[in-house]
Amino acid sequence: MTGLYCCWAIKKSNNGFYISSINAKYLIEFYKVYGKIVLLTTASISEHSNSDVFISSDICEVIELPLFENYISSAKHFFKITKSIKLLCKMTNRIYIKTPEPFCWFFVFFKKDKIINYHFVSNPLQVILNNKNKSFLSRISRFLLYLPEYILTCISAYLCNSSANGNSVINNVPFFLRKKTKVLIESSLTEQDFQTHTSSKIKDSGLINFLTVSRLYEGKGLELLINTFKKLNEYYPNKKFHLTIAGDGPLRKSLINLINTNKLNSLVTLLGEVPNGNDLNEVYSSNEVFINPSSSETGPRVILEAMSQSLFCITTDVGYVNEVMNINGSCCGKIIPINSEIDLLNSILWTFDNPQELKNLSLLGKKYARNFKLSDFVEKIFS
Repeated sequence: MTGLYCCWAIKKSNNGFYISSINAKYLIEFYKVYGKIVLLTTASISEHSNSDVFISSDICEVIELPLFENYISSAKHFFKITKSIKLLCKMTNRIYIKTPEPFCWFFVFFKKDKIINYHFVSNPLQVILNNKNKSFLSRISRFLLYLPEYILTCISAYLCNSSANGNSVINNVPFFLRKKTKVLIESSLTEQDFQTHTSSKIKDSGLINFLTVSRLYEGKGLELLINTFKKLNEYYPNKKFHLTIAGDGPLRKSLINLINTNKLNSLVTLLGEVPNGNDLNEVYSSNEVFINPSSSETGPRVILEAMSQSLFCITTDVGYVNEVMNINGSCCGKIIPINSEIDLLNSILWTFDNPQELKNLSLLGKKYARNFKLSDFVEKIFS
C-alpha cells in the first residue's frame, strides 16, 4: 500500500472521514494510481462543512494524530508522532511526505527497501523570518528552534528521495540536497477542469472583470491591489471594470474598511471563502483576468487554476510562475516585480488597450496549464 504523511485535519465519521475538497482531490488521485491509501494525519473535533468531501475507509485508512497548530505545539506529541510514523512504515511500501511535517525525518530509520519521497512544498525558514506579526526577537528564536528539525529533515530527504514544488523551493534547501531534488510542480488540475472555455472569454464590451483568489493574510498584496484599483478608478474613469476577491482570513475587516474608505463598494467585491472544485471554477468562469499580487509564494496553485479556465494572468514574480507561464521563451501573461504599484497599474491598463492579444494569450495559458495536471504530479512522485 501507499502511505501519505499530510496533516490535513480530517473530520472523522462512520466508515470514513470528511476532508476539504482540495485535499480530497489529491487523495482520490493517489487512490486511482496506487490503490488503497494509508493517511497519517491530524484529526479535527469540528463538524464537517457542506463543502467537505467524504472519503470511505475502503479508499483510505487513517492513522490519527493529535491536533496541533504548529511545530512548537507538536513537540509535546513527539512520542505519539514517531510511533505513528513507525506504524505507517510497517503498513506501506511507498510513502509520500508533504514536507515539512513535524518530525518527518524519523522516517529514515525505517527506510529499508521502501520508496520514500520528501516533497518540499514551502520554505519554512523563510516563512518564519518573514512573519511580520511576530517581533524580531520572536522570529529569531523560532528560527533557531526550528533549524535543527529542518536540517534533520533535509538529511533524511537526501538519504531517501526528494522533490520540490518549483525552483524557488529548491534554491532554499541546503546545498547538499539541491542537485538531488527534482522539480515537481504540484497541481490540482484534472482533465475535467479543461472541459470548459475552449475559446477566449474576453468580451468586446470594454468591461473587464478581474479576479483574485487568495487567503486574506499579510504578504498577499491585497492592500496594494485595492489601492491600485482606486487609482485606476480616479485617473482613468472611462475604464469599466469590476474586481472580485475570493477568500477569507484575518484581513477581511480591514480590507472592507479600505474598500469603503475609497468608495469602491460597487467596483470591488469580497466574495468570501469558495470551495475548490465546481464552485471555484464557476467563479473563475465569471471573470476574464486573474491577478496575483502576492509578495511571497511557493506556487501559487491558483495561477494554474486560472490558466486552465482561460483567464489572462497578471502576477508578481513569485514561486513557480515563471516555470508555468513562460515556456520556450513565450509568456502567456504579465509577470511583474513584487510590491510595484506602478507595474501592476500598467499591466491592468494594458489589458484594456490590447483586447486581441489578451484573447490569444488567455488561450495560450490554457494550453500551458495542460502540462501540469494532478495525475502527472501523482504518477511522478515515486519515479
